[in-house]
Amino acid sequence: MTLIVAEVPARLRPALLQMLAACNDEHRVRAAWLEGSFARGGADEWSDIDLHLIVEEPETFGAVEWLGSLMPLVLADAIPGLPGAFICLTPDWLHIDLNLHSLEEELRQETTRQVLVDKDALIPSTSKAGVSPGAPFFRRSRPKSSCI
Repeated sequence: MTLIVAEVPARLRPALLQMLAACNDEHRVRAAWLEGSFARGGADEWSDIDLHLIVEEPETFGAVEWLGSLMPLVLADAIPGLPGAFICLTPDWLHIDLNLHSLEEELRQETTRQVLVDKDALIPSTSKAGVSPGAPFFRRSRPKSSCI
């Protein structure tokens, strides 16, 4: 898979590449994708990273510890009401929402995703034109519009 590094906002690039490499290397991570502004093609330097992982045995996978082994975290807390979801913040204000999913969980088809890793073809096809499951994709930033 080819990651279009030049299209990832420069401030977010090192962290995203580090997470991508860790997802590929970690045998318990079976799939990873981005949602939110990255998936919609509107990420900028201050966007948060909405990282979703399908992992083997999510109840024993130390998500915060896994992310903390990749980069320093000054905040890592469970998101109330969303089991397996964590809000994380680095010392340089990088905001990562980390969401765990089980192998058995059925993912919604209509959700827009940017697939990073899909080792077992677990991620359903996206309805977004031009995005193929299993292939990483980062759209160029959209032009800035002026406020009237």
